[in-house]
Amino acid sequence: MLKLNRQILQPIYHGLALSLFAGPLLITCPVRAEISQVVDVEQTNATTTTHYQRTEHHFETPDLELVDQTGKAVRLRSLLESDQPVLLQFVFTTCATICPVLSASFANARAPIVAVGKPYRMVSISIDPEHDTPATLKQYAERFQAGEQWRFLTGQDQAIKQVLKAFEAYYPGNNKMYHQPYTYLHAHQGAPWIKIDGIMNRAEMVAEYRLMLESPQ
Repeated sequence: MLKLNRQILQPIYHGLALSLFAGPLLITCPVRAEISQVVDVEQTNATTTTHYQRTEHHFETPDLELVDQTGKAVRLRSLLESDQPVLLQFVFTTCATICPVLSASFANARAPIVAVGKPYRMVSISIDPEHDTPATLKQYAERFQAGEQWRFLTGQDQAIKQVLKAFEAYYPGNNKMYHQPYTYLHAHQGAPWIKIDGIMNRAEMVAEYRLMLESPQ
């Protein structure tokens, strides 16, 4: 089942397309000038093959200061290393390819994650701090109707690079388009990080979230 929410996002560049895999289906969404819609694909076939990779890591979160979309200073280690589950992504607001799909995957998964019944945090860190000021991130967050549990962070260029390296998400050169579609899940302080390489639909993200919470730590 495909649901389109046309109010959360605005149009992107004409002629581009966003592709989201759900089981055996390839859903392609035409876009114009800026992002026009959130794609929500529900998995309909329980026997479908997985189109992402799941690995377990023990990352050390850098103890540095970033800034959220409200302009508030945030200690990254305190935010990510707590008793609450965390979902983390790296994006940038002018991205016209995987970033809108990654952010949409967070937006679409919120309701079923809330239904799990455990407080959680979503964190999106910009890899383009020169452009993505707190005000820009605030506008981006509003497109996805992000609530208080979803923080968007920016900071100094060197700090962002340090975070990318810590989570093995650093891309070659200075071309942001080389960054990969990673989503990270973390049950609580001291638990391993689950790194997802690829785009998950809502059912898959919620399943991975549940699996993380139920796995022995």
